[in-house]
This record gives sequence, structure tokens and C-alpha cells, in this order.
Amino acid sequence: MKYIYVKARRKLSGSFYIKSRDGELRPREVIDKMAGQGYRYVGHVPVYIGDNGALEEYDMIFEECGKQ
Repeated sequence: MKYIYVKARRKLSGSFYIKSRDGELRPREVIDKMAGQGYRYVGHVPVYIGDNGALEEYDMIFEECGKQ
């Protein structure tokens, strides 16, 4: 199986975004975009938790569909 990891970061406003060539994307936009490329969202892994205990950064995990 092939996996792709996409980093999401928290803004000061509290919402998460993903940097891309097209600018900043919301997580749902990334899921839709990756689905169009043949990947499905399978979950996320925390990458950085701030001093206050809030999630600051995580990796979205995508799996290539139809390939073993």
C-alpha cells in the first residue's frame, strides 16, 4: 500500500489549513482533491501539541485506492 501524508497547521483563529501551490486549503478541500487523484482519507496523526495542550499540527493520511 502507498500512503501520502499531508501536514495541517492551526491558525491563530483556531482553524486548520494546508499550504499548497494554490494557497491555503481547508482540510475538507484537501480530502476532495486527493479523492480526485485516487486516494482516500484514512485518518490523522498528531505531530505537534502546544504547551497549552492544544493540537497545533497534524498529518492527514491518504491511502492509494485500488492498489495492493
